Amino acid sequence: AVAMSVVTLGTVWFKFAEENMDTCEPVHFHSSQCTFPEFPGCFYCDTNAPLYTTALKFHYGCKIFAGFLTTLFVLKVLFATRVVLDELSSPVTATPVGLLCMTTVCVFAGRGSIGQGMVTGAGCIHICLVLWFVYMALAYRIMPDPSWYPNTVGVGLSAVKIWLYYPTAGHLLMLVSLASNFFFFPISLFRVAVNEKISATVGWMQMSAPAISLYALTIMAQPSFEEEHPDVTRFQRVHRKIYLPCMHAMAALSVLGFLASCHSLWKRWPEFYKRKFSPAHTAFCFPLLSHANALQAYRGAIISFSQIHPRTWRMVILFVYWFGVLVA
Repeated sequence: AVAMSVVTLGTVWFKFAEENMDTCEPVHFHSSQCTFPEFPGCFYCDTNAPLYTTALKFHYGCKIFAGFLTTLFVLKVLFATRVVLDELSSPVTATPVGLLCMTTVCVFAGRGSIGQGMVTGAGCIHICLVLWFVYMALAYRIMPDPSWYPNTVGVGLSAVKIWLYYPTAGHLLMLVSLASNFFFFPISLFRVAVNEKISATVGWMQMSAPAISLYALTIMAQPSFEEEHPDVTRFQRVHRKIYLPCMHAMAALSVLGFLASCHSLWKRWPEFYKRKFSPAHTAFCFPLLSHANALQAYRGAIISFSQIHPRTWRMVILFVYWFGVLVA
């Protein structure tokens, strides 16, 4: 959870810096000038600008640190294989494996042939985790809860990175992620609301499922660049009309997940605050950063594909909400 939080933190703050620098100009995601295709709103920047250099070093530093933490987990797999296999038998204790896959694809995407191999391997492991969780749910009649999200809905993040190399495989993983989201999320909402035995850390993960789906869709479902492809087909015209409404719906679902997480923590706070710190509390980091990441991608989609001015009251409210989540 810490590794995924760190790499997400580096990405979100780096894009925030690009958006607010005078030395950066917005370009389309599919443009050859888009150096870091991590959000619909992409930028072409003066690489010699001091502020940009600092932001880029922070971005890479977060990725390196996340990669180091991922390596430690891989060493655990190699030297304590039986322990890891035992942890995989439970949906709760198997959560770090999905987070490991998500961290790996974020760290290595765009890093040449080695990066392509790492992203492909992590994506394959992630889809195997989805199948394993479906098997456990059917064989042992286990009801899903938010701790399942990194290993099921989280495959959407792997889908985005694999899509950069293998579009068809990326779309397939995206469909699996969306199906998991629409199936597991309502059940988890109900279970967390009525079952107070579910821990505060698990309940807090509610917001991560729709956030991952929103982030992945803003990138993978975005229309083609109209200036580069003026002769669009009927499908592409319809695509451009329904893209933003779909993003609005997913954003509303993401906000619902955030409110459900806050409600879950509020209900469990009297008991939770008495407990001593444990490594499980690191689960509070990633869902919130994942929500901020999705909101930033949503803002990028609106700015890139709508006529709404960034300084209108709706965009200001969205910016304040996103920035508040990011700072928190």
